Amino acid sequence: MMVLTLGVGCCHHLRAKGFLRTFNSKCWHCSLTLQRILKCLAGAGGQESITMKRFLSVLFLVFAVFASYGQNVVAENHLEFMGVSIDGSLDDFVEKLKGKGFTLQSDYGTEAVLEGRFTGKTAKIIVYSTPKTSTVCRVAVKFDIQGSVSWDMLELQYLESKNLLINKYGEPISVNEEFLRDNVEGASEKLYELKKRRCKYNSLFVNDERSGSILVAIIPMDGVSEPCVTIAYTDNMNMELYDAECQEDI
Repeated sequence: MMVLTLGVGCCHHLRAKGFLRTFNSKCWHCSLTLQRILKCLAGAGGQESITMKRFLSVLFLVFAVFASYGQNVVAENHLEFMGVSIDGSLDDFVEKLKGKGFTLQSDYGTEAVLEGRFTGKTAKIIVYSTPKTSTVCRVAVKFDIQGSVSWDMLELQYLESKNLLINKYGEPISVNEEFLRDNVEGASEKLYELKKRRCKYNSLFVNDERSGSILVAIIPMDGVSEPCVTIAYTDNMNMELYDAECQEDI
């Protein structure tokens, strides 16, 4: 597998056939795009009137800014989540997850939220589908917070998830684990920087077939929602379908 990492001018502007587009936090375009999305995410979390629908929509955008850089030539197969192909109707996919012990909590038509255990931990499973045909295109895992949130707990959960993904998919194609301010020390200070969106902790993987990407990240959530660790599974083929269905309305 050949990986091309770009700096200024960035992978966003290059569509070189045969190369993976690797997210670069130091690129002006990638960095600014991420900052705008995280600002939107934090703004949504800080409003008492926040709805789950709003939360799911903004979370989808956060994953999109990373996952789009992991896409390459569309594969013939689909990415899998817990052995289930990320494809088919939302209803059918939800039923398959219910068969694995998950419980449906909410259904918003093109998105569904289930609860259960993932890698031995309680979590919410968020299933996204395309706007017109309700074809599943992305699945996100949001680990539940046990007790008071702390940086040590978030980092441990992130590293555990990252190591599990390395064992399955190999080394990530992109890793950002840094604070934007120098000399950040101590768990309390690190958590504060995270909430101020001055911290980037994420790793991006692709499977051997390049049929999708898997992102694990610590996401800052101010206000109503606490920071959390998430894993997003994005199927390339059906994300192209998602884009195409959205374009039909433009």
